[in-house]
Amino acid sequence: MYSHAATVQEAVRVEGTVGPSFLIYTSDVSDKTDLLAHYGVRGWYDARPVSIGAGFSGTAMLTAENASFGERTIHQGTLYVAGNTGSIRPHAFFRLPIDEDLSETVNYVFGVGLSVVMH
Repeated sequence: MYSHAATVQEAVRVEGTVGPSFLIYTSDVSDKTDLLAHYGVRGWYDARPVSIGAGFSGTAMLTAENASFGERTIHQGTLYVAGNTGSIRPHAFFRLPIDEDLSETVNYVFGVGLSVVMH
């Protein structure tokens, strides 16, 4: 995954990511592999002791034949909050599916985590 971040102005930054995944199916299917592209953009406001962010991300199946753009992609919007001081940094996110196909199965995803900054 390739990621790039840029500071727009003091305390405001933008991040972009893009990267591939290669799937190898082990069951008996006609197509044994698929190539996916993952992409996203996030904006952050850094205010000590927390950072607040919002993002848009997606996954596209590049090897899907005879499929429309909507059938080969999944998109999500996410809100983030993260601690940004000290070596141990808690974070949480709230993700909403944008595509109707995904929102029929998943209403939302809430996650929490803990990062350890190594100096």
